[in-house]
Amino acid sequence: MTVSVERFDWRVLQYGFRGQRYAVPVGALSLLSALIGVIGGAYGIGGGAIMAPFLVSVWNLPVHTIAGATLLSTFLTSVVGAGFFWLMGTLFGLPGVAPNLVLGLCFGTGGLIGVYIGARMQRFLPARLIEILLAVTVNGLGLYYIAGVFALATR
Repeated sequence: MTVSVERFDWRVLQYGFRGQRYAVPVGALSLLSALIGVIGGAYGIGGGAIMAPFLVSVWNLPVHTIAGATLLSTFLTSVVGAGFFWLMGTLFGLPGVAPNLVLGLCFGTGGLIGVYIGARMQRFLPARLIEILLAVTVNGLGLYYIAGVFALATR
């Protein structure tokens, strides 16, 4: 299962995977990435958790080809984000802004173990099953948040 980049310029990213060709408009992808970066930074979540479902459901990209890319982007933006918040807490003395390193290392260790297991298991799972699990997870979290809003409104 190899991904071959066939075209990459300022207009389109086109690649082949398992005999099929996939294309993504670079401008729209960059704009979406920036928007997800703002949302991810505000909520403190990895943007890959938002980006992957979008790429699979809207642009119909195969989940096997985007998992590694979204994990890498989540890692890079997490490192930059943690560094930024550390600088804000250290340089400007803003209380509660600096990241909790012990908690971050615990999350990172668990995430690293999960990434390793997920990457090893991915090739044995059909793409459709992964898409269903992703949809159930994202929609379940969405319903959980919506239920929380209604629970606050009834108090």
